[in-house]
Amino acid sequence: MLLSFVKISGDTAIGYFEAYTYQNSNNLYQEIIWVILFVSFSVKTPLMPVHIWLPLAHSDANVSGSIILASIVLKLALYGFLRILIGIFLLGTAKLIPYFLGLCSISLIYSSLTTIRQFDLKVLVAYASIAHMASTLLGTFSDTLYGIIGSIIFGLAHGFVSPGLFIIVGAVLYDRCGSRIINYYKGLNLLLPFFSIVFLILVFGNMGTPLTANFIGEFLSLLGAYQQNIFIGTLGALSVILSAIYSIFMYNRVTSGSLSPYIHIIPDFFRKEFYILLPLLILTLLLGIYPSIISEDIQFGLSGFLLAGNSCTLGLLVTFERKSRSERQ
Repeated sequence: MLLSFVKISGDTAIGYFEAYTYQNSNNLYQEIIWVILFVSFSVKTPLMPVHIWLPLAHSDANVSGSIILASIVLKLALYGFLRILIGIFLLGTAKLIPYFLGLCSISLIYSSLTTIRQFDLKVLVAYASIAHMASTLLGTFSDTLYGIIGSIIFGLAHGFVSPGLFIIVGAVLYDRCGSRIINYYKGLNLLLPFFSIVFLILVFGNMGTPLTANFIGEFLSLLGAYQQNIFIGTLGALSVILSAIYSIFMYNRVTSGSLSPYIHIIPDFFRKEFYILLPLLILTLLLGIYPSIISEDIQFGLSGFLLAGNSCTLGLLVTFERKSRSERQ
């Protein structure tokens, strides 16, 4: 990634990356740089097959590290995809998007199926993050207005829900019981009723239930992917079913049934734990009920950007075709 940026900066001479869009009309050259940057950003997203580091990082990190990783670090790749690949590499994006939409859908299905078979609660939430970020990229690479708006909202929603689940798993369950194994827990709604309600809201957000921001973002992302490619959009919609499977299984296994024999009397939420989770819950529900708070501003900026980008892409393609035709003649 660094070498690619150095090369682009050297080609533009002034370090103004937007000038690279108009200066370089070599389609193959853009595609090579595009693929290199895509692979670099995919490690941070992460996408299959460079996703193995994320569950290991979450399982070994403390709660604050997992929160920073899920809410901030993973969004840097989303920004790179939007700002660099789609914003600058217009020709490469127009030609290569269909192939990498397929890669995102495969990563989405694979990570969702892997999430179902996890027995460590923290690793389960980490694999769910991989699936959600892959679903976010379906909207990003749809190169449509609805898809990009949905990917941004979904990225924000994931930054609220996933840290909340890591707090539930790491700062509440693990600190009180000393275990992250899902079979260790059962019947916690009998001891922790308030915890069970907050946990249920976060699980609903994780599976994209209506009235949560995740639903708005996931729906618009899949709608954009469907507009770009019907098969990819249909394949991505399977994530709705798979996310419901592992989310409901996790919640039912932890809270329902009779109390686990391994668990004794433990306290419900402390005040500081509730105050940490409260803003995440409010923002998740607020953006799910009234998403136009941010979607209108995003739409206003993206409409002009996509219009200018499509016009520029068309102009560059015409110029490139004319140049190729003249060289052949």
